[in-house]
Amino acid sequence: MTRKVQFVPGILCELPDRLSSNRLHFDECVNPRVSDSLRERGFDVSTTTQARLQSVSDQRQLDYAIEQDRALVTCDKGFFAMTIPPRGLVHVPCNSRPPRLRAISNDVLALYHPGVSPSRTPPEQQPAPAPQTLAPPLQPPSIPPQTLRFIPGRLCQAPGRLSSPRLHLDECVSPQVANPLRARGWDVSTTDEAGLQSVPDQVQLEYAITHDRALLTIDKDFLRMPIPPRGLLHIPDNHTPPHIVARNVLTLCQPDCRPSQAPQPQQQQVTHPPPAPSQPVIPHSTPPLDSACSAEQLARLVECYRRAKLLWFRLKCGFIAVCSALGTWVLLECLF
Repeated sequence: MTRKVQFVPGILCELPDRLSSNRLHFDECVNPRVSDSLRERGFDVSTTTQARLQSVSDQRQLDYAIEQDRALVTCDKGFFAMTIPPRGLVHVPCNSRPPRLRAISNDVLALYHPGVSPSRTPPEQQPAPAPQTLAPPLQPPSIPPQTLRFIPGRLCQAPGRLSSPRLHLDECVSPQVANPLRARGWDVSTTDEAGLQSVPDQVQLEYAITHDRALLTIDKDFLRMPIPPRGLLHIPDNHTPPHIVARNVLTLCQPDCRPSQAPQPQQQQVTHPPPAPSQPVIPHSTPPLDSACSAEQLARLVECYRRAKLLWFRLKCGFIAVCSALGTWVLLECLF
């Protein structure tokens, strides 16, 4: 049977098709009967009625789920165009029939506990669950995997990597990009917070340099200006969702400058016997990280693009001038 529940992971989800927490928040459009079934299985579920969020906007529901560190369960597809909560987004079909509600609760349980069976018989009498193939996570359509271009500055130690989790958002960038990054411990400043609305681009650049931050922008004019020491991040497409931009920014962070995360549970170490003397131990070398392109190649591409654009502009102006002169000459010949 094809699974109807679709899951979009957040930045705190360790696996792409699994919930990382049993804390859920149900949107107003989801039947509350599903939450009762999940509470019986030990889930921490909050509903719109309990949170007193009836008839509020979708952004308020999303902010509540992020503040309470919960995954959001909804029937509204409009949340796909908004910021994905760090714990993920679960989209369920709109169906109020009891058999369908039980199937929805079991599908949500399968996202957190892989071996859940729909039957309620005791575990000792339950047959072995058949392996289920989960549908791939739902992603917004026609979005390329990488929609961010990074130009490193002189303080960037590795090409293609940020050297500090300090970022400043230009006025043309949505402030919703800052929420997922701040949830991971990033120091992000926006134009509204800094009081730089409707200021020239040079002022935005000087603010990023003065506060030792990398600059995230959509404006192509910054590519012809001095690059900040911490680097410049350019978004080519203005229609990229904020959570996609935030996820691509996180991939540019170096391991030594990543914010501190919660400690992982220690696993029991298994000791292996030493190898025989006749078999020498060859140390494994760690392969270098492959970057999309080096700083020199990126700067060369930007320079070639700028020259080609300038040449095309000059050719167009020359063609217009020739056509104007030819038209004037023909007009004068006809008159005289």
